Amino acid sequence: MRDDNYYVRSAAHAALGILGERATTNEVIVALLDALRDSASRVRWGACKALGNLCDRAATNEVILALLDAVRDDDGDVRCGACQALGKLSEKVATNEVIPVLLDAVHDGNSDVRWCAREALEKLGKKAATNEVIPVLLDALRDDNRNVRGEVCKAFRTLGEKAATNEVITALVNAVGDDNDDVRRGACETLGDLGERAARNEVFTALVNAVGDVNRNVRREACETLGKLGERAATNEVIAALLNAMRDGNADVRGDAYEALGNLGEKAATIEGFVALVNELSGTISDADHIYLNECLVRVMCSFDEMKQLKSETVEKLFYFIRNVTQFDLTPISLEHMSKVFLDSGIVRWLGLVAYVALLQGIAVTVKGSCIWIYDGKGSLEFNSDRPELLASLIEAFGNQKSAIECGWSSMQGSDN
Repeated sequence: MRDDNYYVRSAAHAALGILGERATTNEVIVALLDALRDSASRVRWGACKALGNLCDRAATNEVILALLDAVRDDDGDVRCGACQALGKLSEKVATNEVIPVLLDAVHDGNSDVRWCAREALEKLGKKAATNEVIPVLLDALRDDNRNVRGEVCKAFRTLGEKAATNEVITALVNAVGDDNDDVRRGACETLGDLGERAARNEVFTALVNAVGDVNRNVRREACETLGKLGERAATNEVIAALLNAMRDGNADVRGDAYEALGNLGEKAATIEGFVALVNELSGTISDADHIYLNECLVRVMCSFDEMKQLKSETVEKLFYFIRNVTQFDLTPISLEHMSKVFLDSGIVRWLGLVAYVALLQGIAVTVKGSCIWIYDGKGSLEFNSDRPELLASLIEAFGNQKSAIECGWSSMQGSDN
């Protein structure tokens, strides 16, 4: 390692790195530390790589300080190698000195160095002791540099639920109001990854405000995060904000709002929400919107027992949409549920939708007296109605739907001849 030729010195360091922990002696570490001051950048880079491969036994204070100096080296490869080495060493590396240096390196002028610094932060976040890392990150979240604040949000995401302390959540709520778009978006995303402990009122309030942000990416992330927080986020304010977002000028924001409403569960399945979804169908809808609308509508229709309160014109719009959108997945919709909605509400326009869903799902329905039997792949189901005129209408609707399908099939056969 003291050869005059720097290629030889570099090869010696590479060999030590390959040997890994077996080569971790005091003499080797001293030699590698000396190599970090070599005049040849290739040698300095090789020393970084070798130190990273020596594992925990090389994680001494002297080694860590030397690697921190190397993160500021004039040569980009050396800086990158130093970041990689820090990420490979044990949780002892995650100190007050190391994390700020890596956060700074994330904004290095060299793209490889930035990538290596991010990777090192991610690795340290996964194995570092939370009580050591979190205070450093919280302090960095107040940094004057917006890029540093953005990277701190990413680092908290790496920690996941381990980072869901009161201090972190409060800091992220404040960051949702940051003056930088990327920081606000990152704070929203991180709150969504912290799990159930982030499902609290101050978080909901911050995210509701973010749903109305001037930046569309922030609005998207706020909607998505509210959906991740689940049923506990289904407050009146959250639901109102998401319903408003369904009228956003950006299709992606609308899509995330639809999906979020579907993820909020029974509480979000309000008459107002369902009507807003159905009314949206009458507007101009892109193919991307259809996907989210389909998912959300099916979820609401499967869980919402008060659909019988819908007005006749709303039911008609819903049927028109389902019948004319081929990718609409009707499989999860319960025919029993829909039939009961019709019988309870008495709205005749439910009939077309009930019959259409039954025929496309391959479900058979028979009526005898006041009893209705529904037959599907799982067996049969029976329920009663004391309104014979509605049962007669149900039978008629199935006959009309069957005739419509047969006519369509005949037309297709005729065009083939």
